[in-house]
Amino acid sequence: MRLNGTKIFVKILESTDAEAMLDLERRNRAFFQTYTPLRDESFFTLEGQRALIEKHREMMAQDQ
Repeated sequence: MRLNGTKIFVKILESTDAEAMLDLERRNRAFFQTYTPLRDESFFTLEGQRALIEKHREMMAQDQ
């Protein structure tokens, strides 16, 4: 699923998005830590991001 706007799009993450998410989390780590709970170091790894995406996809599938 993907929703398009004039300057943004929203989509359900896939495992292929893990590298981009890792980059986003690493570049903005200090800012995000101001507003989110402390993250385990494994969160800031490619495997950690893949696992998180898969977990959310499984949760989404259970809702259907």
